[in-house]
Amino acid sequence: MPTQRELTELSEMIREQQDTVRKFSVMANQCQDPQLRSMIESHQQRFRNAIDKLQGHLGVPGGRGVAARPMEIGGIGGQVGREPGQRMLSDREIASDCLKDCKYFATRATIAAGEATNPNLRNDLLSQSSDHLGMAYELYKFMEQKGWYRTSQAKPEDVNEVARWLQTTS
Repeated sequence: MPTQRELTELSEMIREQQDTVRKFSVMANQCQDPQLRSMIESHQQRFRNAIDKLQGHLGVPGGRGVAARPMEIGGIGGQVGREPGQRMLSDREIASDCLKDCKYFATRATIAAGEATNPNLRNDLLSQSSDHLGMAYELYKFMEQKGWYRTSQAKPEDVNEVARWLQTTS
């Protein structure tokens, strides 16, 4: 039986992940790149599995998934200011938004695990955190390959400066 705090966290996490599953469905349908679409669809299923696992801690049978309720994008009544069939987001924007969500849920699950008193719940949350980090890494590598996410090595002189500063503070 979860504590009141765990119950609150679980219900919020489940609801947020259900919303994300619906959002990923919309985004996958907008993707032009088949690799990105496949990745988002895979991540969507992994989110469904995470929801089922969390619901299990509340005694809710697994396999229910997320209701087929469509997600409305753009405001009340549908897409505002868009012609029917017009893409709303580029593949780069879709990948970036999905990456943001995966990083958010990794952090969210880690924090919840740190506050969980039930060892099984703690382990499930840590496993979900790791899974969300894995999804984030897949998206990051995809974006890096496309040139949409660039990172550069720190300059040696900057590394040395930070190292010197750390030595003076210890």
